[in-house]
Amino acid sequence: MPTGFGITSYGTDSDHAWCGVRGLAPIDLSMDFRYRAQLPNLESAIVGRDGVGPYKIFYFYGQPELESWFHRAPESPQIAYLVNDVPRLDAITLLNDPSSFFFPTDSSGWLRLYGADIFCRITMHIYEVVQARVRPLYANFDSQSAFRYVRTRYASSRADIERMLFC
Repeated sequence: MPTGFGITSYGTDSDHAWCGVRGLAPIDLSMDFRYRAQLPNLESAIVGRDGVGPYKIFYFYGQPELESWFHRAPESPQIAYLVNDVPRLDAITLLNDPSSFFFPTDSSGWLRLYGADIFCRITMHIYEVVQARVRPLYANFDSQSAFRYVRTRYASSRADIERMLFC
């Protein structure tokens, strides 16, 4: 970091999930530095290993590689990802049972309240953000308003996702 320090969740009990699709990784729509005034803001979602704004993106498959990266002096702001676990779930399983992706303690809330359909709607919104067809909601909505926004849109999201998967 240009300020001489960085932040990390490595070596802590914090979790951060991202995904990869058809060899493109990381895809991370939740990385956000807006509450860290000392860090440059991200200009867009992280999609692949191309840089985002001033940040270079690194993706590691092993702890030794990441630890070696930690010891190098960064030339610019950098974000690194370490693959810890790669769940191998097929798309239909995730559409039918989104809780199969969650940690056991996280599985009941939204699924019980809104059904599997809410996850299809959220997935479709994320897809639209990644495709640059819509802008991320965090700049204009608090979390409850963003949830309501997504919940009232993408009515045909499951059918649309299935069409994309099976064409």
